[in-house]
Amino acid sequence: MDQPARRAGMPTWVKILLLVLAIDAVGALAIVVVSMVFLLPLLHSGSLSGGFLGRIEDEPLFLVQLRANAGDSTAEADMGRRYYLGRGGVSRDDKQALAWLRRAADHGNARGENYLALMYAAGRGVPRDDVAAVGWYQKAAAQNYAPAQANLGRHYYLGLGVKRDDAAALVLFQNSAAMRDPMAEDYLGIMYEYGRGVTRDPAQALAWYQKSAAQGRAGGECNLGAAYLHGVGTPVDYKQAFYWLQKAADHGNGRADHLISMMYGKGLGVTADSTSAAAWDKKAQEAGYALRASNTNAPPLPATIWDKTAPSTQLDSTNAPPASPTNAP
Repeated sequence: MDQPARRAGMPTWVKILLLVLAIDAVGALAIVVVSMVFLLPLLHSGSLSGGFLGRIEDEPLFLVQLRANAGDSTAEADMGRRYYLGRGGVSRDDKQALAWLRRAADHGNARGENYLALMYAAGRGVPRDDVAAVGWYQKAAAQNYAPAQANLGRHYYLGLGVKRDDAAALVLFQNSAAMRDPMAEDYLGIMYEYGRGVTRDPAQALAWYQKSAAQGRAGGECNLGAAYLHGVGTPVDYKQAFYWLQKAADHGNGRADHLISMMYGKGLGVTADSTSAAAWDKKAQEAGYALRASNTNAPPLPATIWDKTAPSTQLDSTNAPPASPTNAP
């Protein structure tokens, strides 16, 4: 006696075969349909809180957008990140970035909150508002999000949107550095070098600069190079100084350009060369260091202030390449 076939009882291998045949028959459309059928239930259940293919940054745009449209805050934040940086298959678009980051932040996503704060701090897509930036950094930092803690620490260190408070900055940098945030490590080095909120300790400064530089942060690389150049926590070592300053300069750090110009001008560890000195000085000016460099009576600012590509804020806990602006995930 014939019995009707029951779809729910299909063997797994039959399902796989049908899926392969469907993809072969209808191509890209089938992929989208299958993605919707199989992935949407996972999105709503929270099973895909990270990246389906590993890191969400590595996922194809259509899949991230599918997840974001389904209300996945991780994907919403990543869509905002992509539009903010002009990466991952989209052009830079502050309006789109702001819309996605607001959605992610409203859903309590720490990365979205951190990027939204960054937009207020930089005046990207909104009028610059350091008070609003601090508010969003605080929300993300309260979730123990390392980049936001570093960014909030910077605002306390510089007195942006809040009253300058070295003690509060120190705690935030320490917490963030414990999670290996390179910006926090860099700023801890600065605090120990200049005695801000702590007893001045050149050896500690050097150690923190080394940690930050090892992770490829331009400010940390420059500060480490400057430490070797001036003998901060270490004997003067022009070879090491030039090596780290060159790396920082390659990452767009204006102070590094200026210090390399000085090394060529004075023949410190390199053959004196006025042409090279002038070329590096021009790069420093293009990076925005000219005003500071021309004021010979002003004390030097930490290299972090002169990161051309990431002037101060930390974009990403994943240590985005030097081309990314500041401390954000």
